[in-house]
Amino acid sequence: MKRITTLILTIFWITTYSQAQHPGPGTGMTVWLQAQSNEGQTTLMDVLNNKALASQPDTHTFNFNPAYSFKAEDGINLDITKSLGKGKSIFVVFKPAIGNEESIYSIDGTDRHQLMLTTHRMAELTRIQYMNFPSPAFPYPQLNTYMEGGISSSKKAKRFSLGAAPTFQNLPANGFTGSIAEVLIYDSMLSPEEKHEVESYLAIKYGLTLQHAIAPLVNLRGEHLWRKPIKPDFQFHHTVIGVDEEHSFFQPTSCSSLPGNHLKLSFHENNSENNGFISLRDNGLPFLFDENYNSLRIWSASNLNSTNNVIISWKEEEHLPSGDWKYWLRLDTSGAQTFHPNNIKYIAVNRKQGNLVSQPFLVDQDGSGDDIIQIVQRPGTFVDYHLTAGNCGSTPAMLDFKVVGNRGPYIVHVKNNSKTIYRENILHHDVITLGDLASGSLSIKLTDQVGNTTEEEIYVNDFEPNFQQPISMTTTSLPAFLDASVNVGNVKYTWYRDNTIISSQPQIRIDQEGTYRLTIKKEDCTYHQDFHFQGEEVFPGIAVELYPNPTINGYIYTSVNMADPAPIRINVHTLDGRLVSAQSYPAAYLTEHIAHVPGPGAYLVTFLTDHHSITRKLIAQ
Repeated sequence: MKRITTLILTIFWITTYSQAQHPGPGTGMTVWLQAQSNEGQTTLMDVLNNKALASQPDTHTFNFNPAYSFKAEDGINLDITKSLGKGKSIFVVFKPAIGNEESIYSIDGTDRHQLMLTTHRMAELTRIQYMNFPSPAFPYPQLNTYMEGGISSSKKAKRFSLGAAPTFQNLPANGFTGSIAEVLIYDSMLSPEEKHEVESYLAIKYGLTLQHAIAPLVNLRGEHLWRKPIKPDFQFHHTVIGVDEEHSFFQPTSCSSLPGNHLKLSFHENNSENNGFISLRDNGLPFLFDENYNSLRIWSASNLNSTNNVIISWKEEEHLPSGDWKYWLRLDTSGAQTFHPNNIKYIAVNRKQGNLVSQPFLVDQDGSGDDIIQIVQRPGTFVDYHLTAGNCGSTPAMLDFKVVGNRGPYIVHVKNNSKTIYRENILHHDVITLGDLASGSLSIKLTDQVGNTTEEEIYVNDFEPNFQQPISMTTTSLPAFLDASVNVGNVKYTWYRDNTIISSQPQIRIDQEGTYRLTIKKEDCTYHQDFHFQGEEVFPGIAVELYPNPTINGYIYTSVNMADPAPIRINVHTLDGRLVSAQSYPAAYLTEHIAHVPGPGAYLVTFLTDHHSITRKLIAQ
């Protein structure tokens, strides 16, 4: 079965809200103030009137959304022409910078009915609906909701002051110091459903946790978003990425507003010549990436709690086809990194003219923070399988698989060592289990209703439970030295190239390109592993050297010669994406670097300039 090329994710940032529809109810909005960012400037916009009230250089963001900064002596006043007397609903997202009690906003009316919200209290405490106070140690904003209704006489407000000291006599006298991202005022007391819509909009956008919320969050289309039941500490796991096309609303990330093992995900793209970059981050820390090192180019990511940023690059002309392509985000909801068919969920996304378009999707469904995400491009029909290895004849191997796609019915043909063990027509996407598999080759062939065929061959390994994979790599560059020695005695090693035996020793030096197979046998136990070797890619104007390879004591020496000097960064990663060394150097014709790897294994050494991304494989013994 042919599988995947790397997905290119491009985020489309929508910064114009003048045509956006109201969050929550479509009528009754009196004031909508929102911080917007454009070309390095944060502007506080009167969205309803498409008017800029104030502007300043970009300083603060809440969950990747801009926030406008206030000092105690600053403030913005806005005339209100609509009546707020019979009822009102006010929402504000803010983050104080100091601990003193200050005025966030105030409403000055034509009579004694006046209102003020401070960082510590509400002047009319009985009408406050919700105010969260996240720990100052975590940079999450706060959301206040104030609602009142049932006033018999109309009392028309004349001015709304944001961040300014109130004009009427009340404490405190100081204006607000901190950041404010968005303010929404309605001229009525909203229904519980309408109130929940507005709070959901703000919670998703600014990464807030609604401790009091019972119902799931909803997006602007009214679709319910998955959520975990609220725990005593109010931790709440969800992540949303997508474009709400009907309302011109783009939400890049979302997370809990309280500390914990929740998940936060963001995508970034930066183009430099023919290179693009994608970075996934977990709660301010990065994900780490695993790559299956073959031409299929599968990227997977998991939260391993690293403090180092990991950036993966790819060549645009190889992986960015023109036109509209469809991709899937493949989630292992168990967090086990096995991608068992029972635990896989697919999220369809479309790439249209460089933009990512999808319905909101959610991860961390078990609350562990360890969901695995693969970004894949596939045909309309494909097979997902999970192979459980046997135990030297005492426990046979087992295969679980299911067909994914909408081109059924399908013909599924499975062979074990060239012998047919399963051939059926399949209508549904049920998980099929095949047991008693013999050690050796296993092929899965799938044919859809129009005759499209995909096929893949895998190998059944049958070995002791404590047997460890001897070499954690499947692709490397030449020349290469591999040591397949294992922690099991009385085994027989065989290396093949093109079905020809080339060595019976655990160690081997490989100088020719091609595909090699390692077989390890002990009595009735058999282990297979394939390796793909390729020559080094040549980059005109730049040459890199890496020695010794393999290294014995963990130290490696690199040199980079450039015809046109440019700044360079040298990173060393493990094959599962953990950054173990990083160093940047200024532009020079010759750059020499010494690095140390923590232990035996395979590593990737990457040389990054503005125009090149060169990777060499390293073996440490």
